[in-house]
Amino acid sequence: MNKRKTKQKSKSAFSIISANILFVVTLVLLLLTILAPFTPPDIIAIPAFLGIMILPILILTIVVIVILALLKHYRYFFILLFFLLISFPLWRKSFVVNFTTGNVDTECESHIKVMTYNVEMFSTFDEYGKRFEEIKNFIFEENPDIVFIQEFGYFKRHSDSKYNSRDIQNHFSQLYPYQHVWYKNQTKRQEHGVLVLSKYPLSNKNKLEYDSKNNVSTYCDVTIGCKTIRLINNHLESYKLSNDQVNLHIKDKEALYFRMKDSMASRAKQAESIHQMIKSCNTPVIVAGDFNDVPMSYSYNIISRGLNDAYVKGAKFGYYYTYHKGFAHFPIDHILVDKSIKVLSSRVAKVPYSDHYPIISTLCISE
Repeated sequence: MNKRKTKQKSKSAFSIISANILFVVTLVLLLLTILAPFTPPDIIAIPAFLGIMILPILILTIVVIVILALLKHYRYFFILLFFLLISFPLWRKSFVVNFTTGNVDTECESHIKVMTYNVEMFSTFDEYGKRFEEIKNFIFEENPDIVFIQEFGYFKRHSDSKYNSRDIQNHFSQLYPYQHVWYKNQTKRQEHGVLVLSKYPLSNKNKLEYDSKNNVSTYCDVTIGCKTIRLINNHLESYKLSNDQVNLHIKDKEALYFRMKDSMASRAKQAESIHQMIKSCNTPVIVAGDFNDVPMSYSYNIISRGLNDAYVKGAKFGYYYTYHKGFAHFPIDHILVDKSIKVLSSRVAKVPYSDHYPIISTLCISE
């Protein structure tokens, strides 16, 4: 009888200890992840790294909540559930939950279709000309009114002589007579930059310069009817990690940590510059491009202040990603719009022409 009681006590003690450990670890991870959008990565980087891992942390939290309920540890259950629910507006930007999207607004005065697409310079594939034609045909078939393109250009050693950057622009001019291109990096080896394609007139073309070899933001104004909107096209700092470098840095985790931290800090500075541009602008804005950062990040939070995420507003349900390479699948491309612009629908087009998928949104522009 005493042995049976001892076993029951030991099982009970094990259950309590396990529940305590699960609760504490999960709560700490969840709280640090919630802090990611509000913590400058150059000061504390751990939340930024956890923000990248929002999906597994979200799944872990839900699983632990269920376990705690089954073990009848209701106090821990309600504490975790509370923090999960109050953080819903944050993680909803990575795991979209909508029930009333995709309806055409018959009262909308003007619809425009917008796309953002990192095209990977058309040339990191063996058949450069074929890949360019596929991307061009895809854009023409989708027929958006405005296209934000990042990594526009090519490596000259890979390109066909008839596909230089000027020729590429001419190909697009069949449908898009108004363009704004800026080359951040022009060398004998490559031409690399960002491009805006538009069916509507563009004016006030300029750029935001960064202390970066490859990254830049450009801006211009588009006139749609009587409405002027500022377009801001962004290609922000990346981690610059090839597969070989990842394998090398896995052996040297400290070097990998500091390299990623430095990139996060650079993006944070670039995000501040974009935010200041948005604040100083007296017209509505559409901010799009490859942010190289997830919604649960400091730089995204800075840029998106006072704006709506078109995908979050216009998509339906589920986790989404735009960058896809190997095991890395992250939502790092975004379209942010002024709150005066209504989002009618958004989707990710999973076409295999680049290591990024484009985001396509239909917007309502009121006169």
